[in-house]
Amino acid sequence: MTCPPPAVVVAAGTAAAPRRARRCGTMDVHRRLLATSPEYARARSAIENMARQYELDPSAAAQRPGVTRIPVVVNVVWNTPQQNISDAQITSQIDVLNRDFRRTNPDVNNTPAPFLPLATDARIEFFLATVDPDGAPTTGIRRRQTTVSSFSHNDAVKSQATGGLDAWPSDRYLNMWVCQLGGGLLGYAQFPGGPPATDGVVITHTAFGTTGTAAPPFHLGRTATHEIGHWLNLNHIWGDDGTGCNGTDNVADTPNQGGANTGKPTFPRFSCNNGPNGDMFMNYVDDEAMFMFSAGQVARMQACLDGPRATISPILAASIRPSSSPVVAWGANRLDVFVTGTDSALYHKWWNGSSWGPSLTGYEGLGGVITAFRQPSRRVPREEPVSVEAMPTPLPFQHEYGGGSAAYRS
Repeated sequence: MTCPPPAVVVAAGTAAAPRRARRCGTMDVHRRLLATSPEYARARSAIENMARQYELDPSAAAQRPGVTRIPVVVNVVWNTPQQNISDAQITSQIDVLNRDFRRTNPDVNNTPAPFLPLATDARIEFFLATVDPDGAPTTGIRRRQTTVSSFSHNDAVKSQATGGLDAWPSDRYLNMWVCQLGGGLLGYAQFPGGPPATDGVVITHTAFGTTGTAAPPFHLGRTATHEIGHWLNLNHIWGDDGTGCNGTDNVADTPNQGGANTGKPTFPRFSCNNGPNGDMFMNYVDDEAMFMFSAGQVARMQACLDGPRATISPILAASIRPSSSPVVAWGANRLDVFVTGTDSALYHKWWNGSSWGPSLTGYEGLGGVITAFRQPSRRVPREEPVSVEAMPTPLPFQHEYGGGSAAYRS
């Protein structure tokens, strides 16, 4: 996709000012670590191999059923009183994360219709830590006043010696630092596999949470959602190759995209000979235009939780939200989506690696009417793709999938 130019806001009698665009420093950190740490390069290779195994072999993704709950420590590093954000602002951010990663965010229904079936519950929840590394009670919030007026992506905020706060053990906590970032930087994360002392995410205080100093267009807490996606091994959906259409985010169900989307793009927008989903959390759009993680992105995050971040939380909850509809991933260039229409009939669309069929917004009618829906008697441990044996056959038939079964009649 060719990126649209930044939107311009013009007030009467004033000159036009460029609209603020999202800026993430994660790839800068990643490239620095690749260049300076052979251990990081080796770890990243092993982590990517495991993620690839999960993508190719769904049976490999059965190690962590249910919901993973991750303890969070928020390190507030402030220079001015305004930057010393309130507990309420911190709590509002945790609330956003829990909605976004559980697919309970109210705006998920704003996802363009062709991509709504891919919106998936990541089965991850976050809570402020209640016990510190020494076993003492804690609020999960630490504060420090600093003489540093602003930080960058050089990790200085993560060290007491350079004006920040040292990390808590990264094998037990998600460390989040909130501070004043300079140069228009909203946040950055460290991919899994990096040094434990700098592991975690950093967010500028004006893009953290939904109250207090949070300011539009990054005032809905989605910067932290985006950066924690990186922390769980998600890449930007355009693959960080500029606008070349040759990059990849290593996820099959996120169509290729030529560069980042910014602002609030109008759907559909085309690049790389397809109509990409510009509304995912791993894009550069405004908070109001971010809605979802795809099924493939969730599988990649679960691979991370089973692998490099396996120690972060042994606590598993039981409930699982089903995805919007059954999605079958046949390979890197094939997806089949089955949905129920308002007429209670079954409909189908497919992705062939370059375009959606029968059209970007259309569906193929398979006939029949759903007459009953039954919840499964057992708890299904994770989102399960429709099996090959369950593909449409002459109706009537009964189709079984992770969220239950539906009976159809012709």
